This record gives sequence, C-alpha cells and structure tokens, in this order.
Amino acid sequence: MNMSAGMINAKQHLSESRSRSTPPVLSPPQDGQPLSPYVTITDTAMDAMLSQEIYKEEKAIYYLSKKFLDYETR
Repeated sequence: MNMSAGMINAKQHLSESRSRSTPPVLSPPQDGQPLSPYVTITDTAMDAMLSQEIYKEEKAIYYLSKKFLDYETR
C-alpha cells in the first residue's frame, strides 16, 4: 500500500507530538480546501489529526490525543 506524502507527514506529526507530549502548531482552516483526517491507535493511546494542504504544505487544523487509562485498555 502506497502512503501519500500527506499521510507520511501526518504520521510524523503524530509521532513527534507524542514523544514531545505537546500538540502540533495548529493553523486556521482555509475555505474551499479539502480536509484530510488521520488516526493512529495503539494499545495505550489514540491520536487524531485533521489537516489541510495550504500552499502545498500539510498543516494541522485540529489535533486530539488520548492516553488510555488502565481500565480502558482491557
């Protein structure tokens, strides 16, 4: 399966933000541009990002991160 450059960039954003424990810098959405959702789920956490290509660069519009509590992982 081929991953688009946007998907690779989003996965990199999600991985970096998880290791830094700070969310990515968010940009305001631009009218008329499509939105791209990305989700990463592991046994202990879930990350999601809504992004948009603005001036040929993938920008994070919305970011959500949840570390699961012990009872949520059972």
